[in-house]
Amino acid sequence: MELTDEAFQSLMKMKKKFKTDISSIPAASQRVQFSIIGEDNKTEFTVDVDRKSRIEMKSKVQERYCNNILLVRVEINGPPHTNPDGSNIGRDHIHTYREGYGLSWAYNLAGFDPRLFKDKENFTSVFSDFCLYCNIELDGEYQIVM
Repeated sequence: MELTDEAFQSLMKMKKKFKTDISSIPAASQRVQFSIIGEDNKTEFTVDVDRKSRIEMKSKVQERYCNNILLVRVEINGPPHTNPDGSNIGRDHIHTYREGYGLSWAYNLAGFDPRLFKDKENFTSVFSDFCLYCNIELDGEYQIVM
């Protein structure tokens, strides 16, 4: 199933919330999935958090719709990315859905949105900014589990 750009924008604008309380997000070398529900109480999403660490910490957070349609992915210390037009993107970047391309296009976090992703060294901040960008309500407090 492929989305139109208009459908993608509609899903991004939809207010969302976690189906269960989240009190912690994973620390280094951990993965977790969170179930998300749209404001219509029917539309379901998943947020995947993957924090790999072999030599250096790499973090990835992504939002999926209908279990397999990737909408947004943020990568911190990920591999550099090459866009379909041949332009190169650095290690800290965000992929957003584009009709006909899925998540093939990425943008450097540094120039993406001046309000978001300012503190890439603090994963709690990255996670919070990701939720803000994806219109996912963060209720209460949460912390990284060490």
